[in-house]
Amino acid sequence: MYGANLAGRTPAYLTTVVGDMQTAYADAAGRVNPSYIDLSRGNLNGLTLEPGLYKWNGNVGFTNQVTFDGSADSVWILQITGNLYVGSGAESS
Repeated sequence: MYGANLAGRTPAYLTTVVGDMQTAYADAAGRVNPSYIDLSRGNLNGLTLEPGLYKWNGNVGFTNQVTFDGSADSVWILQITGNLYVGSGAESS
């Protein structure tokens, strides 16, 4: 667990994480050609997602399992204009 007011290396980790988040946000914002638009109308149950940019004009959710299939260097960007719903028994792999 990390917090800005915790002792040790926590503040440095948070600085790194915030920097990484800003880099990821700028990267995602600069991508204009999605690989998929409104895939499965937002129902991700049982799907396997390859790396890419996914855009939904509404809600997205899954109640069982969604799989992200790629390497350690792969990038998935999920841009959702609505809400993200994840069921209590949901898993991602």
